[in-house]
Amino acid sequence: MPEGTPTDIVIQYRGQGYPDDSIIQALQQQGYTSQQVFDAMGQADQKGQQTAAPQDMEQGYSEGGSGLNTEEIVESIVQEKWKEFSEKMRAMNEWRDKTESRVVNLEQMMSLLKENFDKLHEGVLGKIGEYDNNLKEVGSSIQAMDQVFKKVLPTLTESVNKLERIAK
Repeated sequence: MPEGTPTDIVIQYRGQGYPDDSIIQALQQQGYTSQQVFDAMGQADQKGQQTAAPQDMEQGYSEGGSGLNTEEIVESIVQEKWKEFSEKMRAMNEWRDKTESRVVNLEQMMSLLKENFDKLHEGVLGKIGEYDNNLKEVGSSIQAMDQVFKKVLPTLTESVNKLERIAK
């Protein structure tokens, strides 16, 4: 965007006979904002008034030769502001779309995490159940061995005592 006010360019274009609306369009295409263009046109009008005779100034304004058309000014400003607003809205829409996409991805990831957690929970419960069954089986085996030892131990002890007596 060019800096400053293009007052000299406006004066030059007017000197070549271009109408104000053509000058406005040309300067906006060169990158000047509406505010810069209209400030330049106002300054060009003031410079023209300083050099013109009073009757020339009244004639120029009454015929609309060098005066700015209010409707053109308003339209130009509205167009510029609308363009700025549209660009901001486009950026906001892009941000919203990206955010929605991220939220959807997070929801999918949370769903997968929940499924994995549920599977892990089921697996842990299954292993605990197996461990419990194994402990019950070991306990039953120990009880069975206890019963066997209760029956066999007295006989074994008696046999060992007999062997000891025989050995002596």
